Amino acid sequence: MTPELFAPGLVSTGLAERDVAISPDGREIYFAVTFRTTTTIMTAQFKQGRWTPPAVASFAADLTYYNMEPCMSGDGRQVFFRSADGTWAPGVNLGPVVNDPANTVHSPYISPDGRYFFFASNASRDRSPTPPGPLTLQPHAATAWSCVD
Repeated sequence: MTPELFAPGLVSTGLAERDVAISPDGREIYFAVTFRTTTTIMTAQFKQGRWTPPAVASFAADLTYYNMEPCMSGDGRQVFFRSADGTWAPGVNLGPVVNDPANTVHSPYISPDGRYFFFASNASRDRSPTPPGPLTLQPHAATAWSCVD
């Protein structure tokens, strides 16, 4: 298998594209791109045998804020992402395993069945109570995560 650029000229443009999330059916993508002093999330759809030109995702349209690291739920109905903008919807604190002030969480990924949340973290078991993923969703509280041993 030989690596190839994805959608050259549309998605792979030479800008700083990063953090791609692909819908379960492979027909929609979200990705972050850096424009000079900001990073935002773009989206494109595969229609009539080709990719549409990318557009800024509606939820990331205010370029004053950094929006990046999109990931999609297993059913493709929700997009999760990292943002510095809290105006479009209130954030949900996922508890101390994820939202520890001593921990920086990056690159979220939710497993297709929605049970596991993976992320990159600056924490370690030695310096913080927050270990790197994977985490598992507790069955009785949709916003509580616990560590997988």
